[in-house]
Amino acid sequence: MNDGNRLVEIAAVNQNINQRSVRGTCGACALVACTMASGLCNLAGAQSSPPLFIPIAPLPGTQYCEPAAISGDASTVVGSGVGGIYQGFVWTVESGTVGLNWLEGTNYGRAEDVSEDGSVIVGESGLLEPEIATFAVRWSRDGVVQALPSLPGAQISSAEAVSADGQVIAGNGIASLFDDDMMGFRWTKAAGLTTVGSLAPNPPATSRINGISANGLVLVGDTDPNGDFQRSIRWTSNGMQQIYFPSGVLTSARAASSNGSVIVGGGGDAYRWTAATGAQILPEMLTAFAVSADGSVIVGRDIPFSTHIAKLWTQQCGTRALRDLLIYAGVPGLENWQINIAYDIADDNRTIVGMGTDPQGQQHGFLARLPKTGDVDFDGLVNVSDLLTTIKAWGPCPTSTCPFVDVNCDGVVNDIDLLSVIGHWDE
Repeated sequence: MNDGNRLVEIAAVNQNINQRSVRGTCGACALVACTMASGLCNLAGAQSSPPLFIPIAPLPGTQYCEPAAISGDASTVVGSGVGGIYQGFVWTVESGTVGLNWLEGTNYGRAEDVSEDGSVIVGESGLLEPEIATFAVRWSRDGVVQALPSLPGAQISSAEAVSADGQVIAGNGIASLFDDDMMGFRWTKAAGLTTVGSLAPNPPATSRINGISANGLVLVGDTDPNGDFQRSIRWTSNGMQQIYFPSGVLTSARAASSNGSVIVGGGGDAYRWTAATGAQILPEMLTAFAVSADGSVIVGRDIPFSTHIAKLWTQQCGTRALRDLLIYAGVPGLENWQINIAYDIADDNRTIVGMGTDPQGQQHGFLARLPKTGDVDFDGLVNVSDLLTTIKAWGPCPTSTCPFVDVNCDGVVNDIDLLSVIGHWDE
């Protein structure tokens, strides 16, 4: 459609809306015409990035692959093949699912996190019998596996998180499964291995690290200083800080935003923490597993009626089911799927990895991508078509039926939503 025909369609939509007496629409259509006249309709070179859902194929010898993390640039998924053998994997669109090498002489592996560009992967490798013995490990892009130093006396070690640049690795070590002396650690090539300590005044001191900020300066996890229940913690070079949770008990911090200012986790309820607000409960979410780099989007799961449901939270729209959003965005074939858990989210705030169950009852890891902000017709571009879709939906529109075109989830499609489309126009 050329620009002249677009203007004819816009005029027709404008006349239709005026007949419905929707306040403010004349200004909206004038804004559309002005936008077109300014040259924003030129989409030469724009990259289409539509919503999608991709099951992750299992490794040979495993039942399914369970993702643990996605790189910040959304190019690389890592996790573990489960059932039969246990092996870490790396997945990209180009390569599919590829197994990660075990340490020589071992037969067990698990990948837990990946750097911003997918070049560094961390996890563990070792033996499960005759007794469990594992090492924290680091994989490079070419598949070379390297064992990290272990804490003194630790027979079981794991690397759980890595900074965006791959230079800072955090994890845990413990003497055996029967001991209560787990200790978190932080590793860099320059400083080596250092423990993060505990809130306990006397030994045995315990702590567990689950996540790290992209800049590598903030670690998050939990500690059990009194031997009664675990408490969420935030660690920096200044020491360990307890995150006080409204319900009081059994909480664990799971992830942090890029600069560590937003921390998420859960126990009986999911929460979002900042220094200004403290821990705030997220409704309809049991555990928050990850937060976007800017702290605005949180993913996790809820378990109503014993059924795991992947959830997504934003400040404007609250908590929503990931499956519902994908189906509304036109992703085909999901009507009989269960989308159970969302484990991680990329820096684009819309590419998510997790676990689901297909119509035959088989579990699968998945990568899902929601529409970009402003792409309200779900074609992967933000352009004139999205302006027209917004105008056609103008007026009252319940969030349940307008989860994307009503960008701020206030129940009304209006100039705020139109300006959001223009603000995210594809170049």
